[in-house]
Amino acid sequence: MSKTIFGLLTLVLGITALTGAAPAQTIVQNRDEPGRNRYQAHATISAPCSFQNGCVATFATIPAGEHVVVQYVSCFITIGDGITPLVVSLAGQVSNPNNRAYLPSLQQGSVSNVQSFVVSSPLVYYFVSGDTPTISVLFNGAPASNPGDCLLTGYHVLIP
Repeated sequence: MSKTIFGLLTLVLGITALTGAAPAQTIVQNRDEPGRNRYQAHATISAPCSFQNGCVATFATIPAGEHVVVQYVSCFITIGDGITPLVVSLAGQVSNPNNRAYLPSLQQGSVSNVQSFVVSSPLVYYFVSGDTPTISVLFNGAPASNPGDCLLTGYHVLIP
């Protein structure tokens, strides 16, 4: 009995080796994999700006044929004593400029009449083709010079 099983097993393995019958492999590629289509953009918060209008960091326009998913926002803001960021927000100028994500700002310290604030926040925010991401900062006064810079990170989604 054991010789029969051994013989059948040898026959099956021999046939498999001769025919090259290996399992079929299918290679799958996720076009929208976040690590494959990473997005990272930098912009300076512009001045002069006023209490009424705030300051704006304007990023590059999203190219045709893709969307961008922003997953993290980071800003470093330096301004004179007595001036603080009241509202920091992320929005697009095309899809819906009133659809804002509000971001927390934390004071880091003050040296020689200059205060430092940091915005650092995970989020999920979608931008469509042709949209221009912006970060607006409303202060309780008018900063004298460019008050800082911001970074957006996330990934592109390619639109077929």
